[in-house]
Amino acid sequence: MRVLYDGWAVARAPNSPAALHLFDLLSQCPQEIEPFVALPEDAGGVAWLPEGVQPIIHPSPDTPMARLRWEQRILPRLTRTHACALLHTMSAAPALLSVPPTVISPTTFPHQPSVPRRGATACLRAAIAMRAHRPRQKVLWPQDLELPQAWGQVEPLPPLIPPDFNPSEAPDAQHLASLGVTRPYVLYHGPKDDLTLRWVLAAWSWVFASLGDAYMLVLVDCPPTQAATLMHSLQDLHLGESLYPLPPQPPDVLASLYRGAQALFHPAGSVPWGGALRYALACGKPIVALETSLSDALVGPAAYLVAERDTRLLGAALLSVLVDEELARSLRARAMERIRQWTAASDFSGRLLTAYRKLVDG
Repeated sequence: MRVLYDGWAVARAPNSPAALHLFDLLSQCPQEIEPFVALPEDAGGVAWLPEGVQPIIHPSPDTPMARLRWEQRILPRLTRTHACALLHTMSAAPALLSVPPTVISPTTFPHQPSVPRRGATACLRAAIAMRAHRPRQKVLWPQDLELPQAWGQVEPLPPLIPPDFNPSEAPDAQHLASLGVTRPYVLYHGPKDDLTLRWVLAAWSWVFASLGDAYMLVLVDCPPTQAATLMHSLQDLHLGESLYPLPPQPPDVLASLYRGAQALFHPAGSVPWGGALRYALACGKPIVALETSLSDALVGPAAYLVAERDTRLLGAALLSVLVDEELARSLRARAMERIRQWTAASDFSGRLLTAYRKLVDG
């Protein structure tokens, strides 16, 4: 069976939840599937696609309107042109017209904390996400989360975690050395808009005030131009050499960064598939995160959740995890219990193939 996967994020945001979930899907792809990946350009993480995947480059500009056109027109057309049985997209805003059989793995969630300064096109995509799901479309949803009520056909599947994200394997020392990560560190792998980064770093300033440069805050997925702008604009926070931005990394290197971290700091919204909270849990790491309905359901007691966007409370929570070994040990133990539950329920490839066949066969 030929399946076309939406690779917009692989080319444009290769460490985003959408791109990483696609890499995860392809790593667990059933043998019966012939995977094609539609890409708007040969850039970003295209070189990281696994062997056997057939890329289809359809040039498209990196604009909100082009993204909408990609979802509504180009992906359905490419699905037909390449005789694919179905389309699998990571966007919650699938095509409204001329719809091929479509599987949706949402890597965004409409009920998260609001995103500042969204444009008209982004609002239109969000509206489509709430209304677009039709009989020939099926939403895949992690079975450890409450099923959404407004998204038509929903197929629960086991959580998907690639093998490199695990609690037993030490980080690849060569990976970390090549990145210049030589001190203990906390990992931040989340949104990089100015407002969110201000929240993150204002909270980190409380940790820095107590521990100085003993720990680095590694901000993964910061392209070089964004990193330069970030470091210049945040000089007023006086965080010394504790900030360490890194550009997007291949999935195996990213997994090493997770396995080597002292903790994950995630004061942002959560996503069903491909998100930082699930990867950190899979590696048995202590987590400090913003409390939302989704993060609470995903991590349960295996994380230190802070109910408010209060930078002082977030910083205090992270400081507690770093200095209180008993607390960190307790969080790691609860994460391990969560991992055991996922492993016991796992048959992702077989269940995915069944979901594909049910949709195609009608």
